[in-house]
Amino acid sequence: AVKATAYVPPAPSAAPAPATTTPAGRAAARTKAPTAASSGGAQIMFATGQSSLDTSAQTTIRMAAATYMGLPTPIVITGYTNPTGNVPANVELARQRALVVRDALVQAGIRAERIRLAPPANVTGTGSNDQARRVDIVVTP
Repeated sequence: AVKATAYVPPAPSAAPAPATTTPAGRAAARTKAPTAASSGGAQIMFATGQSSLDTSAQTTIRMAAATYMGLPTPIVITGYTNPTGNVPANVELARQRALVVRDALVQAGIRAERIRLAPPANVTGTGSNDQARRVDIVVTP
């Protein structure tokens, strides 16, 4: 199975959840779902060259979907890659990642017509290579 991690930023007023350590000694992702009051988004992180979700990412998407179901607003999904590799392949990989997240949200109960895929202005995400390989989920006002 491909290893992907999920990270959902905490609400602005909440203290961040402490990272835990996996048996492999790596810090595990924080997975605190956004609250309806914060209308927060989520970030789903991916392994290099991959577009599949691991169990943690699937759980985070289900938690986020449960929050989003109570909101009437659209959801925008944007996929990114890190700066390494072939640009056309990275564009397709970012699109595949966004589609996988969209499909997981629909499977979790979000109506497909609420979800919009938005191509990024720049397919390369911000931050480190690990942070750049992600899909952003944003609940729009």
